[in-house]
Amino acid sequence: MKWLLIYLFVINVALAQTPAGNGGDAVVCKKTAEVLDYAEARQLKSLTIQTPPGQDAQAVAEKMLERLKPLDGKLYEHYKKNLDGLKPRLIFFPTTRFKDAKDSTHKVPADCRIEQMTGRQDVHGVRVIQISKQWWSQMAVGDKAGLLLHEIIFEHFSILGEKNAIHARQFNALLASKEISSMNKKSYQEWTRKIGLKFY
Repeated sequence: MKWLLIYLFVINVALAQTPAGNGGDAVVCKKTAEVLDYAEARQLKSLTIQTPPGQDAQAVAEKMLERLKPLDGKLYEHYKKNLDGLKPRLIFFPTTRFKDAKDSTHKVPADCRIEQMTGRQDVHGVRVIQISKQWWSQMAVGDKAGLLLHEIIFEHFSILGEKNAIHARQFNALLASKEISSMNKKSYQEWTRKIGLKFY
């Protein structure tokens, strides 16, 4: 009953055209959509994006989280728990448009644009995540997995006091990167300090 009430409430929000921002972005072109976290890393050449193979976004996200386990077991357990509980909080809408926080300077090709993929609403004590089905359907599985991870990372970083999603995107790109596989605990901690994260 609780989830039915939440679903009906969010449907009413969407029909009333009241968007909610503060979610993951994507670089949207004619037939593709790439999570902004990965697009920024590619453009800056800061990390080599290498998402695991798979056909299910949740399963691919779990594989990427596994990369974190030997470097930060406590954070891995926290994110794994939140990822496991994420699916019931997701609600897809066909053409929902969200307010973009505009915290990126990423340059996109002329025929592409940055779109806010998700929005958030606190409904009956549950933070519901609204997703644009239109852009979701254009994403590769690895990017869908990255969007799911972005949401739980951004929630965590918000609690730490982050005012935008810049560090969340950087950390999410690290989880999807080739470079994380060659890190040890020391180099991982050095990387987090270098970009200004408040873990250590």
